[in-house]
Amino acid sequence: MIQSLQPLFTQESNHSCLVQLIRDLIRKMLDYCLKCLKEAVGEVKEKYNSKVFAFCSDNEAKMKLLKEKMKEDDELKTIISYGCSAHYINLLEQEVTPNSVLKYIIQIQKFFRNHHQPHGWLKEKGGLMPQIPNDTRWNSQQACINTFIQNYYKYVEIANEDKLEMSITNILSNPSLYREAQHLQKQVDVVSKALDKEEEEALNEVGYDDIGGCRKQLAQIKEMVELPLRHPSLFKAIGVKPPRGILLYGPPGTGKTLVARAVANETGAFFFLINGPEIMSKLAGY
Repeated sequence: MIQSLQPLFTQESNHSCLVQLIRDLIRKMLDYCLKCLKEAVGEVKEKYNSKVFAFCSDNEAKMKLLKEKMKEDDELKTIISYGCSAHYINLLEQEVTPNSVLKYIIQIQKFFRNHHQPHGWLKEKGGLMPQIPNDTRWNSQQACINTFIQNYYKYVEIANEDKLEMSITNILSNPSLYREAQHLQKQVDVVSKALDKEEEEALNEVGYDDIGGCRKQLAQIKEMVELPLRHPSLFKAIGVKPPRGILLYGPPGTGKTLVARAVANETGAFFFLINGPEIMSKLAGY
């Protein structure tokens, strides 16, 4: 998957190492992605005397075509290709979600999320930030339906004040929509809980040995986080206060969340993941 900054890893002595970041200033087209992949494979072979054995991408149409093109290339056809697991899980949830109801829910959610004035009216009434399904979070459809149900009566109240577009008012005037959304919520909850459990079990096993290319950062984190948790008496003895927290920063996909999970698993600490879109809004104070 080639995004604005894309990490490329190779494996050496059973450890993964970061080779380079690709800054995508060109539109992500099939030929461009194939060119980047071939250049990356050649660089790994020439500079590091290593071989790329696997390739991971998202599952959109052009990436599927890219995988077909790889089979026609003598240099690339032996490389294993696979898709993003979070995207596949999200596709599974989409498969069991009736679109006849969900499309109206999404239309309402997008309207109140993307239009400044209706968003402000929703905020004034104490409504929640409307969530929209996406391809990177496997539980995003559940969040969309849940926030729609919790905001529904606020949506209707705003519609009754004649402040909305006629198309949105007509959808909200359907008396069966709320009931169908509740029924859909029960269906999606079953799938979402099962997927959450499966994903969480896999992530709970992540440790320091599963992270490559971050030895220096991991050493610093161990000193600043693990040492105070495991040996607090040591800091008391020398009269030094341990750090109260650390900030990990970097482009998406470079392992910040994975490192935090590994630290929590290695130290036996609790780990709470909060995504930025869940707490941020384009409206100040929301």
